[in-house]
Amino acid sequence: MEIDKNYKYYTEHQEELFKKHKNKFVIIKDEKVIGVYKTLEEAIQNAKNIEAGTYIIQECLQKKKVQTFHTRVRFNG
Repeated sequence: MEIDKNYKYYTEHQEELFKKHKNKFVIIKDEKVIGVYKTLEEAIQNAKNIEAGTYIIQECLQKKKVQTFHTRVRFNG
């Protein structure tokens, strides 16, 4: 499943991503970072044209503070 692969990519690269994108939200698709945003709202807005279930939005936090947003649902706004 794409979501699982993307989350695995995040966990395997978490330290590197935290150093590059500290406390920002990244969109990960096909095991690559395709966007970096200051807020969750910006990330959601920019992910609207990406097929649901093929990416994750992840806040780049230190290992102890991980929160994940999966794309099984689409936010309308």
